Amino acid sequence: SWTVLGSWTSNFDWTYRSYSLPSSANNNANFGFRIRAATNSNGDDSLWDEVTISGTPTYTLSTNVSGSGSVGLS
Repeated sequence: SWTVLGSWTSNFDWTYRSYSLPSSANNNANFGFRIRAATNSNGDDSLWDEVTISGTPTYTLSTNVSGSGSVGLS
């Protein structure tokens, strides 16, 4: 099932939108998102720019290093 975060029925200018994801998205390998547009004529458009999904990692990275030299992580 999908959780609707926003719905519009008319034209509007460029607008910044921000949403908090539901708790069911937390640590969920099956999490997905979709953007749908139901248009009623050939000239209708739906334009999206700079879509970002961000969060906090739920893992810890650890390593053991021996010897000399350097290790880089990115």
